[in-house]
Amino acid sequence: MPVILEKKEKQTVKTHKIEKQEIFIGRGKENDIIIPVSSISHKHAKIFKKGDKYYIEDLKSSNGIFINKKRIVLSRISSGDEIYLGNYKIVFLEEEEREDKTVVLSDKQLIKELEIKTGERRSYIPFILGGLSLILAFFLIYFVGFRKGIEKEKVISEDVSHRRTENSIEDIILKGREVYENAILFRNVGREEEAKESLEMALTYFDEALIMNPENKVAIKYKELIKDFEMTQGEKVEKKEPEILKKKQEILSKIEETYLEAKTYEKEGKKKEAFTKYKEVIENYQEIKAIPLEREPEKKTQEIFDNSKEFVVVSMFEQNFYSLKNEFEKIKKLRESPNVFSSYKEVEKFLDKAQKLLDRNRGLKSNMIFKLEEIIKEAEGIKREIKSWIDKEREEAERYYHEGILYESVKNYAKALEKWKTALEKAPKEDVELINKIKEKISKYE
Repeated sequence: MPVILEKKEKQTVKTHKIEKQEIFIGRGKENDIIIPVSSISHKHAKIFKKGDKYYIEDLKSSNGIFINKKRIVLSRISSGDEIYLGNYKIVFLEEEEREDKTVVLSDKQLIKELEIKTGERRSYIPFILGGLSLILAFFLIYFVGFRKGIEKEKVISEDVSHRRTENSIEDIILKGREVYENAILFRNVGREEEAKESLEMALTYFDEALIMNPENKVAIKYKELIKDFEMTQGEKVEKKEPEILKKKQEILSKIEETYLEAKTYEKEGKKKEAFTKYKEVIENYQEIKAIPLEREPEKKTQEIFDNSKEFVVVSMFEQNFYSLKNEFEKIKKLRESPNVFSSYKEVEKFLDKAQKLLDRNRGLKSNMIFKLEEIIKEAEGIKREIKSWIDKEREEAERYYHEGILYESVKNYAKALEKWKTALEKAPKEDVELINKIKEKISKYE
């Protein structure tokens, strides 16, 4: 049975058996392996089995996962691999070690070990001196190299056409290669979406390298590999699902035919028939969207879909606009209504509906957009007009209400109640908001 060993220096401090198809590692209590260390994220990593192989995946951790000093996003792991979660070391083994190899050190053992190491300190003096000599030699080599590096940098900076060094190209290619390898791993474990994203990202790295050096053979080779990789995947799909592809090609032909019919109806001014046909195009497009087609038909189909969608959306907007325009004729008559409070609510409701329609369709190429904006502007004027009538009707009741508030502030509650009761009598019966506000004050002191 595979196990994960937590390591401290050369000692194993904890052993975890992998008994499930996938396990989670992190600082949080919900993980299968809980490691309460600050450098480890709440949910740091996932180890899972695909076929007879094991993989480790970084779950967007803060400090990353490193195998052989290389940061990874997804990687296959083998027995004996040393894995660093941030700076915390674990080891993956496909077979569990014997229990006598696992040593959990107690505090006393750690102190004893420290005392032994302290007692042996004198025997390390020759090694320390040797180490100091190596450091000094390294410093001299570094200093000479640093001086040469400065001179080289001066030469490079003088040449405007070579602003990037060959090393920077190598770094970009290295990053591209790592992302390309991730794509292969993602595809091997059936993660097509992530594989596609990784391939696209790898392609940007190699494109950047070729901008810096159009003749870079490594970048050219990797671009060819990516192209072959995508074509191979396409061939697999074609072999696997020939019937589906055939059906999709039939639908594609139907889309083109229906689109031509829609265009004809549109030219003849038969908007209703054109709308029906364009809508049919959109429905058929949704069916073929998931299946890969040849590049040219796919581009053509996308253009057909975009044009059909634009016609349908504009037509639906215009239908809604005319409906709203008819509704606005009723809104204008609310000025004559004796019940200003219900009229005010109707206008508010209409404005909310009209504003939502405008927001959804603001980018459309339709003259109706400007007409809708004019209607909204006029409706807002009606709203302000009705609001002024409401304020006038409730003016007297509001005055008595505020007088009651003043008496309340000086603790003359009897006089405050008197004013609020008068306010209640004066308040318009339709003004539910004001009536409730006054009643609340009365019930507090009565």
